[in-house]
Amino acid sequence: MELRPGERVLDLGCGSGWVTRLLARMVGDGPQGFGQVVGVDISDEMIRQARVASKEFDNVMFVVGSAAQIPWEENFFDKVLSVESFYYYPDQERALAELFRVMAPHGRLFILINLYKDNPYSLQWVPKLKVPVHVRSAAEYVELLKQHAFENVEYAQIPDDTPTPENYQTTSFHSLDDMKAFKRVGALLLRYRPRHFEFHPNWNWLEHGLGPAWKPFLLGCLVCGIISGFAGKYALELTWRLATMHRYRMRKERRRAYKLAG
Repeated sequence: MELRPGERVLDLGCGSGWVTRLLARMVGDGPQGFGQVVGVDISDEMIRQARVASKEFDNVMFVVGSAAQIPWEENFFDKVLSVESFYYYPDQERALAELFRVMAPHGRLFILINLYKDNPYSLQWVPKLKVPVHVRSAAEYVELLKQHAFENVEYAQIPDDTPTPENYQTTSFHSLDDMKAFKRVGALLLRYRPRHFEFHPNWNWLEHGLGPAWKPFLLGCLVCGIISGFAGKYALELTWRLATMHRYRMRKERRRAYKLAG
């Protein structure tokens, strides 16, 4: 997650807060200020346990709330993490709209999921959970995020290489071999980061670096170059600002659309 001291982090679906406390240690006091971690969970009991276990932390706050209506202000969090809870959310689309709302424009999103189609051994859990869950593939999750303004999304499978004792009694899988196979395939990590300007070895760097803003960027370069006659450095600086403003307008329009839809 490339956490830095001073950052503000959301742990959505925090449970008893073990991840929240780990994050809090990593973003403590730093040059940018005192980092803060907020844990949100829909369960009153989980939040109570998290608060009891986190009394020694000054930079942690736990709040009862739903992923469909995160009780926090807009444009706040630098990093957002959800560990093993996203497939439980009844309305995943609404949850993504809320995550987009509370995330800062430069913010990054991380969703870790163990139950997904590409790990067929995880599907053995579904009847045992006895609650409705979403089961999607990695590609389906990427497409879902892209449909909700998270454009620059990638995923990775994270194998679990911890040893499994041969006498371990599993109740989640049909057999110990299935459990080992599940761990070899690993969990699904979805990652979103906003696009940044960067050069690439082909002319696709414009679209890769700016996304939908590449057209106004190029047009701005041409106009500024013709009118001003300044060196390319100054024209690029000005047009980069124009392109950034364009992207922020797009972001505002999406937020407005989500509010109207919600």
